[in-house]
Amino acid sequence: MIEQQAQVMALDGDHALVAIVRQSACGSCAAKSGCGTSVIASLFPQRQQQLRVSNTAKACPGDQVLIGLPESGLQRASLLLYGVPLLGLLAGALLGQEWGGSEPQAILGGLLGASLGLWFVRWQSSRGSALQPVMLRRLSTSGVSLASLQPRQP
Repeated sequence: MIEQQAQVMALDGDHALVAIVRQSACGSCAAKSGCGTSVIASLFPQRQQQLRVSNTAKACPGDQVLIGLPESGLQRASLLLYGVPLLGLLAGALLGQEWGGSEPQAILGGLLGASLGLWFVRWQSSRGSALQPVMLRRLSTSGVSLASLQPRQP
């Protein structure tokens, strides 16, 4: 399980909107002063990413939580994201070359195959994914209770 700390920003029914600051691994590396990767990482600011996860830990806005992502889901998603368009590109180029017999048809076939592969990946991801992060536990509380967030009845 790949784990990351996040902060709960808002609640939406049984789900929580959590914010994660994407970080580079360069901060903990001993060779960061002489590494080109750390220079590239320093050019891009750390961005905050927001995710909607099921609030299984009953967290409140402001709480620090630990969210996790199954490694098998990440591997499957990587294979889907990179492998399917690449296979589409190769198959389309081969079919374009076979049917058209010239280089422009092979290029068009490859572009069409890669486009179909990307469309398939998008369609698969819209159907629901195994790459859905889960809230593992609450790390710290903000002192805000759920009762104080509920609208009061007149």
